[in-house]
Amino acid sequence: MEEELIDVPVMGSFAGIDLLGKSVLDESTILAFRRLLEEKNLAEVVLRKVNEHLEEKGCLTRQGAVVDAIVIQAPGSTKNKER
Repeated sequence: MEEELIDVPVMGSFAGIDLLGKSVLDESTILAFRRLLEEKNLAEVVLRKVNEHLEEKGCLTRQGAVVDAIVIQAPGSTKNKER
């Protein structure tokens, strides 16, 4: 999560983090918050509230995925030489 907040501008924006003005939460802080939510059984409550807010704004998605892809230089495959 820490890397996503820094590397993906839309994630930092969604979290309300200004990379030029504030420091980004580190991994241990994020993990401690997650554990606190789990201990207090608040994860589902928070998710429900976020979904309610998004639905009110007409922004709720029912299904989706966050995909992270990196393009790298790699040798061609030798498995299909004849195409």
